[in-house]
Amino acid sequence: MKKNKFLRRAPRWLCAFICSLSLFGLFSLVIVKTTLFNQEFMIDKTQKAHYAETITAEINQSIGDLGRASNVPVELLVGTVTPKQTQANLDSFIRGIYTDVPFQIKQRDQIEQKITTTLTDYADQQQVDLATPQAASEVDQLKTAALTEFDRHIEIPYILTYGRKLIAFNSTLMLLILVVAVITLILVIGVILVVGPFTHRKIRYLAYVVGGSGLMLTVLPGYLLLSKIVYRLGVASTSLYRFLTTYVHDFILTFVYVGGAALLTAAALWIASEVLRKKLIAR
Repeated sequence: MKKNKFLRRAPRWLCAFICSLSLFGLFSLVIVKTTLFNQEFMIDKTQKAHYAETITAEINQSIGDLGRASNVPVELLVGTVTPKQTQANLDSFIRGIYTDVPFQIKQRDQIEQKITTTLTDYADQQQVDLATPQAASEVDQLKTAALTEFDRHIEIPYILTYGRKLIAFNSTLMLLILVVAVITLILVIGVILVVGPFTHRKIRYLAYVVGGSGLMLTVLPGYLLLSKIVYRLGVASTSLYRFLTTYVHDFILTFVYVGGAALLTAAALWIASEVLRKKLIAR
């Protein structure tokens, strides 16, 4: 008798398991689309990791070192670029990656004007004439070198390569999401048809499907977060390390959030099925 009961339920369990796998795949693809393939997600992580503030200090230090070659004290040029200017250019650079638009430095004139003003004030203090051709040429060279240094810190080559490779698969990802969504819908309908005519049983198996996908979304990502393997990335630059670890950490954390929401939904469905079952028995 138990064997016959198992054989009757086996098709339902199998269909629910396959449906749960398909729903897990759909959730995963949507998460990837809304995070890794989303420029605003990357921009948000640069802000959360305070990436602009960190590289602004590095940029200003590099510009100060350039000024030292012209006998300009380093401390005079360490305020050339502001974090706000850096963040604006970072945002422009990242959006350019996802839209395939070449990056161009924003607020270039303000940076050049800041250097000119600083050098002019210093020259007045030292009673140096910047109107001579040689002095004017050195000022122009310093401004050009400073902008080149600024651009080098903003336009990171491997992030550019990473972004372009992602965008190349954007249309494929959208097609995959559509296909998996259709398959998942068909499987959900199949589960509803297989479990029988009782509404509470249909809801209960939907709870199994949603709950199973929720477990898949939380177990492995949860382990990765708890093991702190993300923080073992071998990146020499402190600023880039903070950004990348924040980026990867929050990407993985998104799976946990969605999985947690799926588990809560499954719990609500299971409670609803129990309420309906008890009402049916009470009749």
